[in-house]
Amino acid sequence: MQLVNDDGNPAPHGPVLLDPDGVACALAPVRVGALVNGTTFSLPADGTAAHGLAASADCAPAENDDPYARYTLTLRNDGDDALTIDDLYLDLGVAASAAGADSAAGTAPAGGSAEPLDTPDAYLLLPYAGQSGRRLLVMPYDTTQFDLCEPLALAGTSIAVRCYLRAAARRHAAEYATHHWVNPARSFTLAPHRAASFTLLLAFAASEHDAASFLVRFAETPLGYEDGANGMQSLYHFLLDDPKSIHASRDMVNGSVSATITDGRLASLTTPTGGIEAIDPDMGFGDASVTYADGRSYSTIGQGGHRGEHGESVFRDGPLTIGFDFALDGGTLRYTLGLSNTGDAPVRLDDVNIPVPLNSRMAWGVDASQRMIRHTQVAGDNSFFLATPSDGKPPYLLCVPGDGMRWELFDMAPLPDRTGAKRDMYRIHLYGAGAAAEAATHEGGRWRLPTTSLTLGAGESRRFVFDLLWVPDYDQARAELVRHGKLDVQAVPGYTLPRDAEARILVDSRYENVSLTAEHPDSTAIRMISERTDESAGVHRRIFGVRLDRLGENLLTLHYGDGKVGWLEMFSTLPVGELIESRADYIARCQKNDPDVWYDGLLQERNTRTGALLNPDNYDEIKGWRIYEVTCDDPGLSKPAFLAAKNAERPVESQVRALDRYLTKFVWGGLQRTDAEEWPYGVYGVPDWKNLRDQRNLNGNEQLHIGRLWDFPHVALAWFMMYRIAVRNPQWVSLPATEYLKRAWGTFVAMYRYPDEVGYDYESKLDNTTPYKTGYYNELVIADVIDALRAEGETTKAAQLDAYWNHKADFLIRQAKDLFGSEYAFDTTGFETTQAVVDWGRGHAMRVWNTDGRSVTSYRAGDVERFDRYQRACNVACRGWLENGFYITGSDIRNDTMQYTLSYMSQMGGWSLLEDALYADGSPFKLLRLAYASLLSSWALINAGDEESDYGYWFPGAANQGASSGGFEPLPYATTWLGQPADRGYWIYGCETDLGYCGYLRGASLVVADDPDFGRVVYGGVETARQGAKAGDDPAEGTRVTRIAPTDGVNRQLHLLRSDTDRVHVLLADARFAEVTLEEFGHGRTAITLEIADAIDGRATLRAFTHDGTPMTIGRSTGADLTVPLRDGKVTITL
Repeated sequence: MQLVNDDGNPAPHGPVLLDPDGVACALAPVRVGALVNGTTFSLPADGTAAHGLAASADCAPAENDDPYARYTLTLRNDGDDALTIDDLYLDLGVAASAAGADSAAGTAPAGGSAEPLDTPDAYLLLPYAGQSGRRLLVMPYDTTQFDLCEPLALAGTSIAVRCYLRAAARRHAAEYATHHWVNPARSFTLAPHRAASFTLLLAFAASEHDAASFLVRFAETPLGYEDGANGMQSLYHFLLDDPKSIHASRDMVNGSVSATITDGRLASLTTPTGGIEAIDPDMGFGDASVTYADGRSYSTIGQGGHRGEHGESVFRDGPLTIGFDFALDGGTLRYTLGLSNTGDAPVRLDDVNIPVPLNSRMAWGVDASQRMIRHTQVAGDNSFFLATPSDGKPPYLLCVPGDGMRWELFDMAPLPDRTGAKRDMYRIHLYGAGAAAEAATHEGGRWRLPTTSLTLGAGESRRFVFDLLWVPDYDQARAELVRHGKLDVQAVPGYTLPRDAEARILVDSRYENVSLTAEHPDSTAIRMISERTDESAGVHRRIFGVRLDRLGENLLTLHYGDGKVGWLEMFSTLPVGELIESRADYIARCQKNDPDVWYDGLLQERNTRTGALLNPDNYDEIKGWRIYEVTCDDPGLSKPAFLAAKNAERPVESQVRALDRYLTKFVWGGLQRTDAEEWPYGVYGVPDWKNLRDQRNLNGNEQLHIGRLWDFPHVALAWFMMYRIAVRNPQWVSLPATEYLKRAWGTFVAMYRYPDEVGYDYESKLDNTTPYKTGYYNELVIADVIDALRAEGETTKAAQLDAYWNHKADFLIRQAKDLFGSEYAFDTTGFETTQAVVDWGRGHAMRVWNTDGRSVTSYRAGDVERFDRYQRACNVACRGWLENGFYITGSDIRNDTMQYTLSYMSQMGGWSLLEDALYADGSPFKLLRLAYASLLSSWALINAGDEESDYGYWFPGAANQGASSGGFEPLPYATTWLGQPADRGYWIYGCETDLGYCGYLRGASLVVADDPDFGRVVYGGVETARQGAKAGDDPAEGTRVTRIAPTDGVNRQLHLLRSDTDRVHVLLADARFAEVTLEEFGHGRTAITLEIADAIDGRATLRAFTHDGTPMTIGRSTGADLTVPLRDGKVTITL
């Protein structure tokens, strides 16, 4: 600041100040008035006495070049009697021009409203001519206070305020007669020949942050930042010797929203009743970044900016102005971003993006339920994001972009937080041409959705509006999307679609002109299944049928409204049965068959891009500690687990022999300790069993490495599935079936016993080193092992595992609080086990219990159902549901939607949801949609095709038929978990994805559902013929006959769901369904005819039961839950 002298010449204004930009701010002449002993008069500020009272003023720069000026008013009592001053005011204003006049025209209560500013003190923010980015700040200093401030109509000024230093009389004026004052009013008495001084500090502020930082230097904090008078109050703590900058914050609260705006950014967002914080506390939401056509970038992050004309935060970069603001509108917090070109030439922006810093960072010791999971859909005009607490407890935060705005691309960038430290942050691009072009320069990079640039003409401005609101559930989120002009889109059976299936795509909207087009129209069949309108709600519903013949990614475009578009990203695969077979064949083909190497029998990883086979002599592109991926841990053990599970359902001799070689050569006596060794059945961990067995325990780091409990269930599953295979095909295996079963038992015993008996090399023992507190994938097979042991007469062994498993079920059901704990602070790996213990708990809950707390298991039926609702809500919260893309819908979400989607938990967790949809009480249909989409989702990772497609979309070539990616990377370019660039999102290694395929095999089902929204839907099957009533008709109007060919790839489960309670479940063991025929007669009777094939020695077992206890008949047996032996051929169930 610079104080400009007037060289003693008369001037029509007061002091002139120069701001940091060199713009002059001229104060109007300061007028002083007083009410003394009942008489009101004006005081010239030149020392002339009136009624014995004289006033003089001085304005001087601060010492040491501090950027403020000090204005001092001195009152002097020249008389011989004491003076009581009831009112003392200063008229402070900024001249509108250099020729400002000085005639007052009256006052009004502060803010121009009926309510005066009633605060402990006040300060002023005054705009001035020639400068829209700064304000003159006037602050009472030390013992000086503003008791009352009133806007003043003063000719020749842009703004003026009457500031009362004392207002004892003014507060009793007629216009304030009904006002109840909170803060006290004061008079003061000036003794004869004594003086009193009042000091104001004058400074410039470009932002709320500047204003707050200046005030706090002098122990004051602002209560507002509006032009004119704002309240302030003293900070009741010591003054800093070295004053620090503070952040300027203000609250925006109503009955629905509680928000805090700090330095112009959204710093906190909750509900008024509390609850989870939505915004990252170390970052603010509202900043924007742009990239110009020449590649130069500008970001508002970390910038101070200034307050605009309407209170928005404004930032300038040459001719470009960026402004943003927040406002409450009922239950909505509205964020508005503005871009303006103030120059005289066009400005082209190739990127415009905003970071979205949700409160989603996970860490050890952090309650996961207090963190948000972001669900984002970037799909043109039909974009949004939904943030859900990890535990699924509402409310949820929905962000809906305004009409006319498209989200084109998302990515991640290292951005600074408030401390200056950089963290990777999710960004949404409103214009993404530059980012898409940048992605193409990186290995494996690409972006499939259309992107554009923004050109602002001279003087042109654009506004972008985002509505943030809390919703109580997913249904209300869908309704709000429609209310805001978006499309609510749902697809069954999912966005990963087998070629032999037709998807049904339901679209709810406010538009009458919704249509659907395909990226590859010659190989895509689209039909309109139904249209109807809910006139009362103003919602139009359409259901499209879609078949995709072209394998791989398929982009569908929804056209609606006035040129709006939304994108659906789908993926077409071979029929699931072919995918299962191609994957199993691929794993078996990659086996190491060399008796001269210690890893003989290893089912090797393979580089899909180069064809290189990985083993301990060739780790290929895997470096460092991640070399474990090749032989052990979840990646190394998932391939044999899937191969075993698949062959238990669909045995192939060459695959079974490869699996038997792996188990007898590589596992038994190598990876796993034999029953003749100390610590029998123990499973070695990383980096491989040879390295660990060769150690001689020379130091503390060379202890027995059999402590990674996640490994044991994979090995146990492989042994158990070999038991099932051996029962059916003993000629293909090297051991008796019971020996395989014994090894499965021993592996589970070791898993439960050894954590308390074997030393570890961990620095400290965490909860995840106990088998009872963490869910492990594939461990649910323990229940099947228990049943098999009992069937084989091994009741003691069965009881041992029963006790272990029931103990774990008891802990999870009654005591588990955080279901996301694992080897990482946040993981989704537990949601197979959680459902498995629910299934177990429903059959083992205490019917009679004691209350002395000494029972090993004491959970009751109500405990099981409460835990089921909790674990289901968590499972749903961490997977895509409202989104419309194959790589996210149904996928698990590990903290964000940017990285590593379609992991193995997509399908494993999908099995869990399917179990609940089928068997839990309540409506099953919505959950069924999500469950089946999850089960199908990760099949998009299988590289498989026919001769016409050259055997694979991701990496063509017959040698790559059946390869798999370890996950999917949705970012425009990314590095995978294993450290290699993703190729169009695809990993070159399969990693641990086969665990998900194990989950699919458990959930593979033919489900016929009379969905209240979609009509009759056949999941996992293809209708081959239909007669009688049309789809969606009430069966009472006529007989409906439906023939279905099962296509789920396993063909052993059938579920008919016709209402919340009318459900029929058919489970087949040791055979498969070849065809299913449903006959539903008008009088209510139903006949289900099954064509049975491939029964073991012509014999199989079928169990059929109903949800509501309705009896049924199979042959001569009648009941609500029947188990009958079968042979190949037809069997009919009637009910």
